[in-house]
Amino acid sequence: MTAVELSEYTLIMLKTFFGEWIIFAIMLPVCVANEFFYLHSKKKMTKAENRSKQQQSDIMIFLLILVVVYCLINSLPILKDCIEKNYTMAHGEYIIETAPATKSGLSPTEWVVITTDDGARIVLDYPRGKDLSELPDDTCYGTVWYSENSHYILEFIPDEPTDGN
Repeated sequence: MTAVELSEYTLIMLKTFFGEWIIFAIMLPVCVANEFFYLHSKKKMTKAENRSKQQQSDIMIFLLILVVVYCLINSLPILKDCIEKNYTMAHGEYIIETAPATKSGLSPTEWVVITTDDGARIVLDYPRGKDLSELPDDTCYGTVWYSENSHYILEFIPDEPTDGN
């Protein structure tokens, strides 16, 4: 693996890392603004209004803490892969699996399953910032580069055809 590939893989993983924190970046200003307006108008409120706004403020802070915990759980393995350059490869059969359709109308969730030559199954997610058109959308054989801790597919190199075509 060349240094260019390593830096390309790290860039893909960093985009994924920052993508995990988007929800936090959206929620933080909302929660801070809510807390600011509560503290600023606290003196003008009745006790009932104060209690209601305090409860709303507490819920927002609690949700923000939950988002931080969620982001940390999802992003720490990504960060570990970036820092330690934990990119590994596996050779085998490449298959895309899809979760059953839901009634919500959202697009189905897809992931990649690699069945290695020795029979092990590796389940990989798609990273943010990766051009998915480079990845095959059918079953095939080849070598897959992926992040070891966070299990994101980084590159697929198909096997050369053996029949000369």
